[in-house]
Amino acid sequence: MKNIIKLLPVLAIALVLQSCATVSRNSTFKTSSTELQVQMSDLVFVGETEVSVTYRTLFGVFRHIDLVNGEEFDASNKEYTDLNGSLGTAYAGPLKKAYGKVLKEYPDARYFQVVRISKKTDRLFLGTDSEVKAVVRAYKFRTDYAPRCCQKK
Repeated sequence: MKNIIKLLPVLAIALVLQSCATVSRNSTFKTSSTELQVQMSDLVFVGETEVSVTYRTLFGVFRHIDLVNGEEFDASNKEYTDLNGSLGTAYAGPLKKAYGKVLKEYPDARYFQVVRISKKTDRLFLGTDSEVKAVVRAYKFRTDYAPRCCQKK
């Protein structure tokens, strides 16, 4: 009991010092989302390409990438591109390493559409061999006409 009485002043001082603080908060007044309405008539088709990643998974956890777009994968290459947006897909992880091919083939394109994703998996004893392919279309914005907001009626 004597120890508890000696401990009370220490706890009181710690409580008083703990409550001395300054809290500052800043907030921006922006909308929670921005919407850009793009129609197919606003775009010009540039081209279509297929990207692929071949990889092995051991014990369902450890992934080793063998081929990216038909070439041997170099782990020191840190080039990643995300074309799936905020929605993503289950295969977005490995395909991020392959999407760079689309940007290199179509540098003028500004809009990319992932048309199809397919996955082929061979189940092995303690792992899997998988190949993920995606078909991506590239578009650029039309420049030969005025936007709808500025057209004369």
